[in-house]
Amino acid sequence: MSGQSPSPEGFPEAEGGVSAAATAPEDRPVFDAHKSGRAALIREMARYLGMRLPLTSGEEETPAGVPGAPGPEAAEEAASAQTQASSQAAAMTALLEDALDRVTAASDFRSVSGRFELAFLEDGILSLAGTPVRSASLKRNLSGCTEVLFYAATLGAEADRILRRAELSDMALASCLQAAAAAWIEACIEDDMDGLRAGFRKEGLALRPRFSPGYGDLPLEFQRDFFRILRPQRRIGVTLTDACLMVPSKSVTALVGIYPAEPRAEDPQL
Repeated sequence: MSGQSPSPEGFPEAEGGVSAAATAPEDRPVFDAHKSGRAALIREMARYLGMRLPLTSGEEETPAGVPGAPGPEAAEEAASAQTQASSQAAAMTALLEDALDRVTAASDFRSVSGRFELAFLEDGILSLAGTPVRSASLKRNLSGCTEVLFYAATLGAEADRILRRAELSDMALASCLQAAAAAWIEACIEDDMDGLRAGFRKEGLALRPRFSPGYGDLPLEFQRDFFRILRPQRRIGVTLTDACLMVPSKSVTALVGIYPAEPRAEDPQL
């Protein structure tokens, strides 16, 4: 394909693409809160909010009659404080659970990936799908790789809508919904990446950790090239603003290095 041929979205198409296809709706895995571990997701949400579960003091009581044990009044106060803390923890956990249920119900997880050529040029410049990029941190991440996977995913527009509605009426719920969406899209992506890793493993290849535009010294403006190359706006409905922010906001783009894998003991011998 010519690098200057306009795409339907107005972006020139990329050169050097090997493959790029979105998961068809009927083939897409059905994600549920239990697949990644509901309790683990709740803990991750609490971490996003700067909390720790269980939300209690975690201090052990000293039995009465033991040196250093509190007197009756102090013990009663401690028990009352513990009861209050437990009640607050239960209320917060219920709010987190509710937020997770709302986000998972509203989400329509979609992803698209494309496998492209990678070259290491002079002066620390990389060539990604024929596009020159200067980034020392990305170069370190892709060291030893032979190709690069462009990957994009989103929770869809409805997840954004419930976040905006909550921000207008209930900021506590809105904060929990933000945490739920962040934890949920990461869980969905990791499930998705597991499938990609399994596919590449059959070719004797492995994947590096994801590296997103805006991380390290890879400028956020690289999103424009990313969208021109992968075209997630057409494939999964994710668009880019003039400020290089994604819509829907609960979307992720990443570059993933592809490199020859070391044989594993459990791999079948060919």
